[in-house]
Amino acid sequence: MEEKDELDDILDEVDAQDDAEAKRLEDLEETEQELDDLENKEEDLDDILDEIESKPEAVIEKVYVVAESPKSVEETVVKKSKPKRSDKHSKSKHKKSKNKRNALIALFVLIVVCGGVFTVWKLKFSGQALDAFKYVQVDFEGVDTKGTATLEVDLDAIKNPEQKEIYESLTYSLSPQEGLENGNRIKLIAEKSESTDKLLKTHKYRLENLEKEIVVKDLYDSEQFNLFEQFSFNFEGMDGSGTVTYDMYLDVDESYLQTIVEGTTLSFSKDKNLVNGEEITVKATFNKEAMAAMNQHKVKISEEQTTVKVEGLSDVYASIDDIKEYKELQNLAFNKIKADYAKHPDTYTNFKLEYACYAADTQNNVNAVDYFDKHAYSKGSLMFIYSFDRIRGNDVAHFADNYGYTNMVLSDGKLDRDAMLLMSPYQDGASIEKVLNELQANNFKCEAQ
Repeated sequence: MEEKDELDDILDEVDAQDDAEAKRLEDLEETEQELDDLENKEEDLDDILDEIESKPEAVIEKVYVVAESPKSVEETVVKKSKPKRSDKHSKSKHKKSKNKRNALIALFVLIVVCGGVFTVWKLKFSGQALDAFKYVQVDFEGVDTKGTATLEVDLDAIKNPEQKEIYESLTYSLSPQEGLENGNRIKLIAEKSESTDKLLKTHKYRLENLEKEIVVKDLYDSEQFNLFEQFSFNFEGMDGSGTVTYDMYLDVDESYLQTIVEGTTLSFSKDKNLVNGEEITVKATFNKEAMAAMNQHKVKISEEQTTVKVEGLSDVYASIDDIKEYKELQNLAFNKIKADYAKHPDTYTNFKLEYACYAADTQNNVNAVDYFDKHAYSKGSLMFIYSFDRIRGNDVAHFADNYGYTNMVLSDGKLDRDAMLLMSPYQDGASIEKVLNELQANNFKCEAQ
């Protein structure tokens, strides 16, 4: 929209110049017409004078004489002679006046014509004016007395392809560009290339000014330094029992900034038992060397305190030792296996816990489907291997089976019981070793009980 308005302004300016030139020509024609009329009137005046001169020498005029008596008025005819006009004097004077008038007319016409020619030359040959700096943006940054200036040319904003060619041929610079303070005056310079003049002539444009003065402003009283950009935060552990640490980058060039970063100590409002999603406050403190560097070099820490969001903590227990609900889950599994085997026609007795196995990242390689609901292992799986005796008549046999839970995910640091699933892969006459090997093949770590 702004480009359209600018184009309309340019067209309006050209139209105004054309109208002004047309008005000048019209005024010139009117002036010439007035001069012609004046010349015709002069000729008419000459004719009248000639006619008067051709009349008789004597002209009869009536003169009224008032007698002594107020009631008596006498009409007397008096013959009065008409003064003669010197033909030589009249003609000479008329000729000089006419010559003077013609000279003035010629001078006026010359001035008007020269003005018109100059206007036409300016429009047609000198070209339309372009602001060399119209699309240049100059910015100032840094601390007062040590500021820097940068420039950017927005060529994408130029919609006219001919103008864009001209601007692309220019090279811009700032002088000076560093060590600036608020109120300084610097020069923005546009330098023409070999092709600039050719493009201006071809497209009928002109550049009026190639140098512009700019006042430095917006520099900080002190250097702003974002301290926390120099540190990274690491969250480790499980959701609900996570911890936080930090690392230092030292990604700065100036030695005094390195002194500030190295002399910084960060502390946390909470650094353990962290839960995914919670925010903790980080505060910076500085040693004497860091404080001295800030004062000497006018460095201002933009923020000495910030907040960070806890994320990336594991949503399952890392190991069997981390399971807070271990004892409870063991009892649930023990009761479940006894209840299920009680439904068999044979008698099952002497249940004993042999191994407890856990996998945070479970694999489904061998016998990895629940016998009852047919779901596979998920992350966070706790399994118990039990041995027991089967009594069938007078026959007593010794077997093993495994019961437990999978998908033991954490929510807000606590076990999500609604997400937890019972797990019992099918076993038929299995030994303890067989069940143990299957679980280990599925990435479980088992501990004898």
